[in-house]
Amino acid sequence: MHEHPEDGLAHAIRAARRTARISQAELANLAGFSREYVSRSERPSAGLASRELVSAIDAALGCGGDLVALRARLHADRVARRRAPGECANGATAEVAPGSDRFGDPVEVEVEPDSASTELVAIQHAAQVTGPDLTLSATVDLVGRIDAGLTRYRSGSDRDRLLRSGALVAEYAGFVCRDAGLAIRCLFWHDRAMEYALRAGDTSIQAYVLLRKSQAAYDRRDAHRLADLALAAERVGTSATPSLRAEIIQQRARGEAMLGAGIDRVNSLLDRAAHLRATGLHDQDAAPGPALFDIQVALCWSESGRPRHAVRRFGEVDTLGMSTRDRAYVSILSARSLALSGEPDEAASVTTAALPVAAAAGSRRSVLEACGVLEALKPWRSRQPVYELALAVRSARELLDS
Repeated sequence: MHEHPEDGLAHAIRAARRTARISQAELANLAGFSREYVSRSERPSAGLASRELVSAIDAALGCGGDLVALRARLHADRVARRRAPGECANGATAEVAPGSDRFGDPVEVEVEPDSASTELVAIQHAAQVTGPDLTLSATVDLVGRIDAGLTRYRSGSDRDRLLRSGALVAEYAGFVCRDAGLAIRCLFWHDRAMEYALRAGDTSIQAYVLLRKSQAAYDRRDAHRLADLALAAERVGTSATPSLRAEIIQQRARGEAMLGAGIDRVNSLLDRAAHLRATGLHDQDAAPGPALFDIQVALCWSESGRPRHAVRRFGEVDTLGMSTRDRAYVSILSARSLALSGEPDEAASVTTAALPVAAAAGSRRSVLEACGVLEALKPWRSRQPVYELALAVRSARELLDS
């Protein structure tokens, strides 16, 4: 029986999994994908598995990059085959179906340098409706098409624009994974984003990606990593716009607050950020809106042991322009400050009201924050609103796991 040239990847994945003596379900759990995706990656007839999936499987099985390298080699061979016209055994030209290569696989249509950013905006606008799975799929597909474009534009400004777009698209994939609670995949995509930014030689985008990596560290309350990455972003981003530098300094303030810095030090950093933000209001790249600024200040105050000040600042946040997912996330963040302020009933009620929205949007990040609120409310566990919150957290987890 004739085998497709790319069947070797499926065989290699299956062999590596069997060597590790784990099931497809166990591998799926380790890699952060569904069992269906893992099963498909081991089926030769299913075509070449995605780069993201192979990278996750490679890491989960401890293959040291062998599977990733094999996929890259097979994909390069595919590109080379597509550039040559299909030929039959008798020398005649084979008929190739539109939208597919000579083996019947769908062709990755490369993206033009001017359209990548436009497509990313469209994906972001549709995210509230499509949900995290389809959003991530569309984003990863765009990354693949950017890579295809890079094989065509080997130098010049067009290539630089594609690399910068690749950094921003990969960072957004990291954000989608972060919100979905997929920490390992979030790190993978943020690293991909940094790779694109480094290849482009764009220090502003490097600083932006470092900032996003720092913000992701907050989900795990990894104060040292958060602070180190924020400081790295400030060092790299000296030529970034004032608005981006303001956001970075705000993040530094949050990190120092988490590490126990005094309120004077935290406020000094926040004052610097406010001055930069005011300077950046007329940037070509718009400064972060007042809502984001207020949220960051409130988080800094909460981490500085001033939760009542944080509650007041959260109350000033204008959430009307936010998506329902983001409004739910901000509500849960504010509820944690309420809990730390000794307002258990209101903290529990606010979180309970936000949880169904967060779960429906697939935001595991929000549900994780709700678990933190519940933990802070342990001294009041016998109160009815706190009991109802515990039930709501359980329901949200079950919905996300279903």
